Amino acid sequence: MPPGATIDAEGCPFQVDRLCTARERRAPGLRVYFCDPKYAGVGEQLSAESISQLKALHDVTETPWEYRPLLYFLQEQDIGAAEENSRHNS
Repeated sequence: MPPGATIDAEGCPFQVDRLCTARERRAPGLRVYFCDPKYAGVGEQLSAESISQLKALHDVTETPWEYRPLLYFLQEQDIGAAEENSRHNS
């Protein structure tokens, strides 16, 4: 995540001045969303295929499937990393 970025419901933490800073790391849906009229419908198809693959991985690993906005997972990762750092620094 970019320095100083926050994880909240206001927007993507990788956007700075409404521009994507993730570039090459972007998810496929972010690469085509509203970018080019030729891709109308492609984003939805990519999302459906990706979700199917993720669900299959959850089935194989026997982990519960949970669909929710990315920012919630980022927040959990950020909190987990902070807790891990605090344990190592104590």
